[in-house]
Amino acid sequence: MPSSNDSFPSRFGVRLTGIGRERGQGRFATRSAQRVVGRTADNLPVRSRRRLPVLALTTLLPLLLAIASATSATSVQQGRAMSPTVVTAPIAPVAPTPVGVAGSWAMKFSDEFNGTALNTTTWQPGWFGSGITPPVNSAEKQCFDARQATVSGGALHLALVARALTCGGVKRSYASGMVTSNPDALGAGKGYQFTNGVVEYRVFIPSDAAGRCANWPAVWSNGQNWPTTGEIDTYECLSSSASWHLHSDLAGKASDGPGANVVGAYTGWHTFSSNWQPGSVTFYFDGKAVGSHAFTVPSPHYLIMNNASASTTPLPADMLVDYVRVWQH
Repeated sequence: MPSSNDSFPSRFGVRLTGIGRERGQGRFATRSAQRVVGRTADNLPVRSRRRLPVLALTTLLPLLLAIASATSATSVQQGRAMSPTVVTAPIAPVAPTPVGVAGSWAMKFSDEFNGTALNTTTWQPGWFGSGITPPVNSAEKQCFDARQATVSGGALHLALVARALTCGGVKRSYASGMVTSNPDALGAGKGYQFTNGVVEYRVFIPSDAAGRCANWPAVWSNGQNWPTTGEIDTYECLSSSASWHLHSDLAGKASDGPGANVVGAYTGWHTFSSNWQPGSVTFYFDGKAVGSHAFTVPSPHYLIMNNASASTTPLPADMLVDYVRVWQH
């Protein structure tokens, strides 16, 4: 965009001085010469009346040109020096707030994935390790491979591809990407975890031929001692349906905790968020509340994003994450 500090040049006049004296001297010299010629050569044509004024103008012309040039340069210099400048006060950037979640919020964490590589101070590309790691659920058909978690074009890419790997002692036919912010796995001073607040993800969900969500992409969080410390599935694609779930042995069965499918395909770009407050969690899809349930775990949670495969045949596809942000009161 153009700068708001545009300058507007102005013009200034300059007084010309010192010209009258030279002109006067020219006229005085011409009249004197005329009288002398008239006295000494009365019988000759008096040509001095024409010749001497021409000589005087020839002498003045270079001086006049020099004065005009100096005047023009001075005007330009003064115009540049005196040009007025319009100054506009800078507009302070507006901090983003959770989509559709009312209240006063302060952002505590964000990754916008604007670089060219994964920030390994915050994220580990695997499940409790890097390199080739086993899946979270033994029914999944992929190994997690750090090479499948990349950052480019302003997004995190978690790509599921057909590639045979062995992980956890099992040979699997697919590889995919996962990242977690688990401080216990990353080491002291690394990773990120939080207790209570809103976590929001903007995600591109791949689709199958029927337009339904494909594979088992998920954005979620875990405590350090599952299931006692709980699990919040902000979004996951289960059986080709968008859904949210909670897991904790303090809030029902850990294996099939409370949750629900949400009407709609929710493929392509969408925002998914969960507002975890003392005693409950409320879920939002594109800023609309889609479910809520009691949740009483006291433990902090770390963030997880992965593009897993379900029990059906996986569809090679790329899950993208534009950003992940966390706010607290």
